[in-house]
Amino acid sequence: MFLSVDEEGGRVARLANHSRFNLPRYESARAVGDTGDPAQAHEMGSTIGSYLRRHGFNLDFAPVADVATNPRNQVIGSRAFSSDPERAAQMVQEAARGLRERGIIPTFKHFPGHGDTSEDSHSKLAVNWKSADQLRSCEWLPFAGAGPEDMVMVGHIAVPDIT
Repeated sequence: MFLSVDEEGGRVARLANHSRFNLPRYESARAVGDTGDPAQAHEMGSTIGSYLRRHGFNLDFAPVADVATNPRNQVIGSRAFSSDPERAAQMVQEAARGLRERGIIPTFKHFPGHGDTSEDSHSKLAVNWKSADQLRSCEWLPFAGAGPEDMVMVGHIAVPDIT
């Protein structure tokens, strides 16, 4: 059975941001990504994975694998590790590795990429206007690090140039 939670760190941390828990908190994935140090992303995943495991979870709806390329994007913003696709991919891979090492299945989200949209997919359809080649060279790089035991969350995102 999967017992899951949405615990990204930063503003989306259902346990760490709750007053009843005394857990380590992270400012944001962006702050970790800005260090340029993949070991910091690994530590973030490991720390979150440790306390999730202690509380009985085995699946986390994290890390955010989006590349924050649109500054008007309010829903992803600092939830993404970087606006650079290669740095984002490296950080996402390390955060996921940290989760896995603690017995937590990571979920790479929001495929096919929410970082270049301007709409909030919680309230209306988000649209990514990039071609498949553009997505391959940017948005999809962090998702390539997902392994066969990992999860990928599909976002409420239209990609008209593909579909």
